[in-house]
Amino acid sequence: LAELLDRALPEEEIRVIKNVLDAHSDFIKDYHDLRTRKAGRERHIDLHLTVCQDESIAQTHKTMDSIEKEIASRLPNCNVVIHPEPCSHRSDRCPSDCYWLKVERKKD
Repeated sequence: LAELLDRALPEEEIRVIKNVLDAHSDFIKDYHDLRTRKAGRERHIDLHLTVCQDESIAQTHKTMDSIEKEIASRLPNCNVVIHPEPCSHRSDRCPSDCYWLKVERKKD
């Protein structure tokens, strides 16, 4: 009966997802709203990624495709949906030479 009911992915599978995301920390400034569920054999993963607003749409799309494929290669039968968001430049992961971060700091 448990296989028929939707439920969150087990912690070890969530850790796999987080490890993939952490491997892209040079591009991803933050990730949040990670939601997972398993319905039968299918895994569903939905999350938000924060990226620098200066990144091109093409580069953001390429990186997100890569992340989706990496997760899918480690967790079979999964559907990954990533929502990109522009950086507010208040993340600890922003590079110190980020133009927008310098502008924000001048405002403060």
